[in-house]
Amino acid sequence: TDSSMIFKEIGFNPLFGTFLLGIVSFISSIIPNLFLKRVGRKTLMTISFGACTLFHLATILGSYYQMAYVVAASTLCFIVSFQFGVGAVSFFYLTEICLDGGLSVGMISWGASVLVTTLAGPFMINYLGVIFTFVVLLGFSLTGFLFSVLLIKETKGLSNDECLALY
Repeated sequence: TDSSMIFKEIGFNPLFGTFLLGIVSFISSIIPNLFLKRVGRKTLMTISFGACTLFHLATILGSYYQMAYVVAASTLCFIVSFQFGVGAVSFFYLTEICLDGGLSVGMISWGASVLVTTLAGPFMINYLGVIFTFVVLLGFSLTGFLFSVLLIKETKGLSNDECLALY
């Protein structure tokens, strides 16, 4: 997987690194549920994309300066920040703003992007290396951040009809 390749390249035990990522991912998947009703979806998505961007930058710098612990820590922090908003909130947001047809297209698009990223990751790491792979991922995260700041509309406190009328 991508994570084992990254941990191997920076000199960590890939099995332990992947195990640690699984634990962090599981625990961090609980976090959004605590904030979802208190903080708006746009806020969570914006914070999440912004944090993902910063942790991709930290991974790039840690890899460039051969600081294995920075790469490992920023990778784990990326998982937490992704689960905090983008990974969980996007599903809730889609169900609030879309009717059945739009929801289907949104879910298929989201799933396809995850599939492409998952399949392309190992090739990117093999051919581009960790640094340039994370430059590409940083670009996607930065695009998501700008998209959430400029185009996503808040749904917190709105009725179902008001949410559907946003777009």
